[in-house]
Amino acid sequence: RRPDPLRTCSQPHGEVHLVALDVSPADPLPVSAADDAARMAALLARLAAPMPDPLAGMKPEVPGSGSGSHRPALSSTLGDLARKRLIRVISGYRLPQLPAGTLRAWTADSVSSHCLAGVDLLALTTAVPGAALTAPDDVVFTSTGTPHAVVDTEGGSVVAYPARILRVSQTASCSPRAIAATINELRPGTGIGKWRSWRVPLVSGSRREVEDVMTRIQAWEDQTRTRLAQIGELRRLATRSVTSGAVRFAAADCTHPEPAPVDEKGQ
Repeated sequence: RRPDPLRTCSQPHGEVHLVALDVSPADPLPVSAADDAARMAALLARLAAPMPDPLAGMKPEVPGSGSGSHRPALSSTLGDLARKRLIRVISGYRLPQLPAGTLRAWTADSVSSHCLAGVDLLALTTAVPGAALTAPDDVVFTSTGTPHAVVDTEGGSVVAYPARILRVSQTASCSPRAIAATINELRPGTGIGKWRSWRVPLVSGSRREVEDVMTRIQAWEDQTRTRLAQIGELRRLATRSVTSGAVRFAAADCTHPEPAPVDEKGQ
């Protein structure tokens, strides 16, 4: 049986999504037209299914009278937060090439793609005895090239250098998800070693409420990323099979019900 060209990818908020692997026309695996047609039909069914609304039943509103002017958000640099011990930045490990496995691993590439890799636990403990893993809600970020960040909701992942862990204190008026979102908005070329100068927002109200809203927004992004991956695979399959004439798209069969009988009064 031909391997499934989709693999699972753990997202920052803990859900599992599908990410397309290479199914280019140069795929060396023998593939039948029926396989491609079945796969495209499955993808079309997934794409046609409605996406759940993570913010259903919620609406933005201004507390109080709603007539007040917009207050500027408070912010601080990561360096100041680190000096006050409100955050802790931990360097990733310089890992050798490790065999694939079930232990989740954040690399610079996986942080930028929001897609966890997997390494063998025994191989990791042999290479790096006592390797520390992420805690729930740690921010994993990179500062080389274009900065990227994700929130590791579940924790229990190893982080490979040059990625780093940013751990927010439970007593800090900071939202890990707001920090990650701010890092992802930084311009390319910020440069390694400059993360201490990055300004991130502080939470003026309830940190729990901020985290809840940011988590729901992240769920929208993750769903959209999954849809885009499915569309990308559908396009690659069509490039291989539809352009060659091996598969064609025909109008779906539709059966129309017989019209109801009409009496003499037209009812």
